[in-house]
Amino acid sequence: TQQIQSELHKPLVALKDAYYEVTLKSLDEVWQEKMDEYQKKIQAFLPSIVKDVRLKEPIYGIVTAVKIGIDMGTCQLMKWVDAKLSRVMGKIRRPLSDLYRYSASNCSVVLNLPMLGRGYQPGDLADFSNYLIEEKLMKPLRNLYSINPMAEYYRFKRRMMESPFEYHALLIGNQHFVTFDGKVYSAASKCSLLLAQDFTYNSFSIVLNQESGGMRSLYVRMNQTVIDLYPGGKVEENCRSLDLPFARNGVRIKKEVNKIEVSSADGVILTCDLQYDVCSLTLDGWLHGISAGLFGTNDNEARNDFMLPDHIYTDNAQEFTQNWQVNSQCSSTQKKAKICSAAGHRKICTAVFQEARSPLRNCFRVVDPAPFYNMCLHDTCGTKELKPACSLVAAFVHLCNRNFIPLEIPYQCV
Repeated sequence: TQQIQSELHKPLVALKDAYYEVTLKSLDEVWQEKMDEYQKKIQAFLPSIVKDVRLKEPIYGIVTAVKIGIDMGTCQLMKWVDAKLSRVMGKIRRPLSDLYRYSASNCSVVLNLPMLGRGYQPGDLADFSNYLIEEKLMKPLRNLYSINPMAEYYRFKRRMMESPFEYHALLIGNQHFVTFDGKVYSAASKCSLLLAQDFTYNSFSIVLNQESGGMRSLYVRMNQTVIDLYPGGKVEENCRSLDLPFARNGVRIKKEVNKIEVSSADGVILTCDLQYDVCSLTLDGWLHGISAGLFGTNDNEARNDFMLPDHIYTDNAQEFTQNWQVNSQCSSTQKKAKICSAAGHRKICTAVFQEARSPLRNCFRVVDPAPFYNMCLHDTCGTKELKPACSLVAAFVHLCNRNFIPLEIPYQCV
């Protein structure tokens, strides 16, 4: 029993020992042999493509350095996997260890049997057996089976590659927001709202204006250039349409088939996906802490995302939104929440943001799908159109790609 406990505590060590017992070879030695073999193959192949003798030695050194880097990276990855598996196996190991106490001094074993609920017969061995098998063994094993290795890998990769030198926020439709620090929230308003503004150098300002019919436009000021960006990609300056591409005062505007980008030499980039109605704002790292608005503050401090103009903090999204209205006299009444029956509108939301077989599942450990699922239920209520759900899917995929996870938009939304 103690051996089982030890193997569950260090699962990879147990697997290495099992491999050695079967093959009589150390797994670490086999790994090194394979790495040395591939290194020799690469070094033997290099003379056929590198003709300059002076370059051979530096290239051989680079190959050796790459091998060392792979060894170190693999070592760190295996330590992380071992720790992760150990935590998961602990859900099996700890309940098993709590069931008994062994005393070597008097050769006795004390069993700790659980109190069963109503409907069970006291002393019924079958009930105890079913409880132990189902609750203490099968349930943790099912949890272990539900782990997505790729999602765990991408979570580890994101932690290793995360960079603080860029800030990114999203506007989804006209009422969903993702702040610079990743906070996801919704807030509906009929008033003009300040998304982000440079309160230090006054180099940029972006305002969300609500248009008739539920559409929206963006007021964008960068340096001395002021434009209005409308649905469909129409760009106006002083109520006149601009011909694209456009460049002036360090501000550039370019348009592709379904995307429009406004950028400044100061490191501010606003990009809008016209097909899925998703806009992103990216700020260079040197602009740290200068921006505030509905996109939060770009200072890597998630706790102060909901900072009001008077530097007071709130936890209420509606209060936060009202305080960042451009016109303080504008009043926006909050609509009553829609009541939807458990109908087909839930199907697409569940399929992409909840199911274990979702095409987005590999990102669930990096970007939380729960708020996107709730927004999807709200947006698809009372409609059979896929566009509201697909807008959220596109935003989710965008965030995953930003976190080094290669996802594509599902075929239902293409």
